[in-house]
Amino acid sequence: MKKLLALLVCNCYVLVHFAQEKPIPTAIPGTKFQMIAPPGFQLAQSFSGFSNDSLKASIMVSDIPTSMKTIAAGFTKEKLSASGLSLICTDSLLLNGMPCQLLHITQQVGDIKYLKKVLLFGDSSKTTIVNGIYPATAAHLGKPIQNALLSIEFNNNLDDDPMHAVNFSIDTIGSGLLLAKYQNGTLLFSKDGKIPTTAPTLIVGSSFSAQNIADKKQFSIDRLKQLPGGLTAQIQSLIPVKQSNLEGFEIVASAKIYSDKEDLLYQCLFFDKKGNYFMVVGLANIEMTKNLQVFRKMAESLEPK
Repeated sequence: MKKLLALLVCNCYVLVHFAQEKPIPTAIPGTKFQMIAPPGFQLAQSFSGFSNDSLKASIMVSDIPTSMKTIAAGFTKEKLSASGLSLICTDSLLLNGMPCQLLHITQQVGDIKYLKKVLLFGDSSKTTIVNGIYPATAAHLGKPIQNALLSIEFNNNLDDDPMHAVNFSIDTIGSGLLLAKYQNGTLLFSKDGKIPTTAPTLIVGSSFSAQNIADKKQFSIDRLKQLPGGLTAQIQSLIPVKQSNLEGFEIVASAKIYSDKEDLLYQCLFFDKKGNYFMVVGLANIEMTKNLQVFRKMAESLEPK
């Protein structure tokens, strides 16, 4: 009888012990937030958040220096519809004692239907957007992603240095440019370290995932057209570039970006052997020759981590 009681007590202890164990939250690079990632998700390499590459699903964390009220006003059914998204419903919740909104959204991209769960919270000066996206064919991810979003916590002890969060390094010494903003794996530099700002500005980022790009030269030209003034830009030079294990194309163009006069539009795309690419984009409307040298020097310093 005593042995039976001892066994029961031992089993109860094991059950309680396991019941009390909780998943350990993971720090999200580039932010002061931590989250319990869904099963099968890993820290993303090119943005702040998590990804499940095999299922084409991701969770992205962004801080916007705009009030929660203003941001939420842009997530109405009408405004989302104008951007090709459909709002299913909005839940108002309390998260860590703070009011938040959880939006359920669908989006059709070509032949693929995506489902989104977007968490919004913040105050009068800043809004945090946590965007979980997954294809409708993986609808079973909905609940795990929602649980992950609602597990987000602020931790002031975390390292939110953007330079530690991106999957590349770049040398800014002597450029005269200061880091002004970090968002979704992209760094934006300006003369005064502020956004909005006056030219020159430089944007450095990378692709979210590997792609099968057959014609890298044409891809570079098409990518240029997506930049400010890119559709009507006049290409002055397009040359192949190579450094370390990266190859790509540098484009120097003139474009009407800030006014009706021709400004400098610089783009350098580097491709690795895995199908990822890194992008350096410079915009300037003064001291074109000097700024072109600055943009080139920074592009030449880019190294994948």
